[in-house]
Amino acid sequence: KEVDIKWREIMADCKACGGHFLTMGAKSKHLEHAFKSANSKLDEVGKGLADYLEVKRLYFPRFFFLSNDELLEILSQTKDPKAVQPHLGKAFEGIAKVKFEKDLKISEMHAAKGEVVVLDEPVDPEKGKNKGNVECWLLELEHMQWHTLRTQTDLGLKDYRDTPRSQWTLRWPQQVILGGSAVYWTIEVNDVLNEGGSAGLRKYVDEVLNPQLLDIVQLVRGKLSKVEMSTLGALVVVDVHARDTCDMMV
Repeated sequence: KEVDIKWREIMADCKACGGHFLTMGAKSKHLEHAFKSANSKLDEVGKGLADYLEVKRLYFPRFFFLSNDELLEILSQTKDPKAVQPHLGKAFEGIAKVKFEKDLKISEMHAAKGEVVVLDEPVDPEKGKNKGNVECWLLELEHMQWHTLRTQTDLGLKDYRDTPRSQWTLRWPQQVILGGSAVYWTIEVNDVLNEGGSAGLRKYVDEVLNPQLLDIVQLVRGKLSKVEMSTLGALVVVDVHARDTCDMMV
């Protein structure tokens, strides 16, 4: 503010003398001191700002993904939690936006392709130390994201045993499906190798892995949402790799 006032005073003097170079040149020593003092203050302000942003980034490291301008835009609107919405995609790879309820509690996380996952517990940006401190409730959101996916993964792994795989692949978040499928492939291959060796593995490929792939192909030919299509596309890649790995071991 001080620098701005001084700058306006100098510009007003310039205008008063008609912008005459020699007239302003007579004040050069005064101007040099004023400009050096202003630059010194701006450097001080810049360092203070950098230190302030560093503190925020160290508290919530995902802020390192944002530029100074983007982070300042968020921090200057802390009274409005929704102001962070346009920047969530840069801070979280898997969250494009969140759902704010009428009381501003966050109940869902949405991926860029439209996948929706309901949080185990809502995150309240207005509660306690969260109020006015965006880095606090974003950190809470990050922890709830991990907690929710851990819960979903646990439930998904249990459901795998009781549900036909072709149905199971459409019931859970994509990350759970890809991770859960890999877990059971590892368990099954381990059991097959222990019980039947190479011959057992050959049988496993022919009787389990190939039919699973055909089931997914049949699903892909049906009517699916963009999210389901994306999930099955990724799963086919993983399944083909798993089958080829078994072939190689045989």
